Amino acid sequence: MRQNNRGYSLVELVVVIAIMAVLTGFVVLSVSMISTKKAKQCRDELESKLEYVRTVNLSKSATVANIYKNAEGEYVLKLKTTVKGVETETEYPLDSKGCTMRYSKEVTAVYSDTLPEVDDTGIFIEFDRSSGAIKKDASDECIRHIYVTKGNKTYGIKFYQETGKMEME
Repeated sequence: MRQNNRGYSLVELVVVIAIMAVLTGFVVLSVSMISTKKAKQCRDELESKLEYVRTVNLSKSATVANIYKNAEGEYVLKLKTTVKGVETETEYPLDSKGCTMRYSKEVTAVYSDTLPEVDDTGIFIEFDRSSGAIKKDASDECIRHIYVTKGNKTYGIKFYQETGKMEME
């Protein structure tokens, strides 16, 4: 009787390949989730700061928010606040490296690559001091949606002009 112990059986090879495929799938999924997490963080941070602006605006000061893209390609929220005639400006860099930010002034907007991108001039959001509603700009429009994208993941903020409330999408 001859013994041949010089190799692996076909079953052993198939099992090893299956295990490697499952592990590779987990790694790819994890990397994808980590890379798109920044877009969600940017959207959450922006929503939080804008809600703060709305609250402060209702209480004691007139504040205008300007979201723009700086020279390094990152987004910044600049607040111009006026209290008792004294004007101050504060900049908050958003954690947005590698993200794209787009906006819409349409009530029924859906995210699309054709929406305008926030650029170096930025977009302005101003809340009414008495009602908290979002004020309309010179063209009688206001921001209705902001979308933050990284990779194939998009996260949005929907604005309700009449009340100034925001809803994460």
